[in-house]
Amino acid sequence: FAAIGGKELTRLERLVGEFLTFARPHEPALRPTDIPEIVGRVAALLRSEAERKGVTFAFERPVLLPPVSLDPELITQVMFNVVLNAVQATGAGGQVRIRESSEPGWAVIDVIDEGPGIPLEHALRIFDPFFTTKPRGTGLGLAISQRIVTAHRGTIEALPGVSSGSIFRIRLPLP
Repeated sequence: FAAIGGKELTRLERLVGEFLTFARPHEPALRPTDIPEIVGRVAALLRSEAERKGVTFAFERPVLLPPVSLDPELITQVMFNVVLNAVQATGAGGQVRIRESSEPGWAVIDVIDEGPGIPLEHALRIFDPFFTTKPRGTGLGLAISQRIVTAHRGTIEALPGVSSGSIFRIRLPLP
């Protein structure tokens, strides 16, 4: 019973934390930050979850991005939410690719999964607070992520994958 209680306490603590983050957003504390460092930290945090599901990570860095002015803790939270969703959507033996690139004026991070994709009826609602298709989800992860990215004067969008799956594209302004 103690183990069950401990797990439930952890779950409830996470749930309350998500509600508080959504209800009380704060301004980002911007400082020059290397995006590959954030991507590496998130991959390390989610490696055991990915291994448990039989999912691997692949990293693509066709260009070396300069440091970006951002709040590393908040953008780590965004990346954690998006990459965790990608791992959960991808089936065993699949791969989640994280591609770092640039467009004029923007650092771009694509998180590409091999899941079933986002049904059309859900595509317009995935960033809505409390919208979820998961039986145990709160529907706040992507809503919080969008709020954080917008506070950084960036954008986040969900795109269909090339043959299947989804691409979550995060754009952050370059200095």
